[in-house]
Amino acid sequence: QIGTFSAARVIAGPHGSGLANIGFAPPGCVVVDLLLSTVPDPWICRLSAVLGHRYAYLVTPAPTTTMVGADGVRRADPAAGYEVDIERVLRIAAAAQRLDL
Repeated sequence: QIGTFSAARVIAGPHGSGLANIGFAPPGCVVVDLLLSTVPDPWICRLSAVLGHRYAYLVTPAPTTTMVGADGVRRADPAAGYEVDIERVLRIAAAAQRLDL
């Protein structure tokens, strides 16, 4: 994984701990964070800024499958999966590459 991330110019992936590997990517790398509408958490954005990456995000609708948590609250099931418009991800990544920072 280190070799793959260290050679990347663009990284796109679902929001979560897997994106922590952007720490191995070269400065200026484009990071596209695929966020569920129910998980607005800015830590990947902050990490990208510290590392000198170009951050972009795409908010996708949360899956309609739900689960009941230990607290008894019904929430979207993060394991249910979700759909991402790949063409939109490509457009976002291309736009982020063109930014003059």
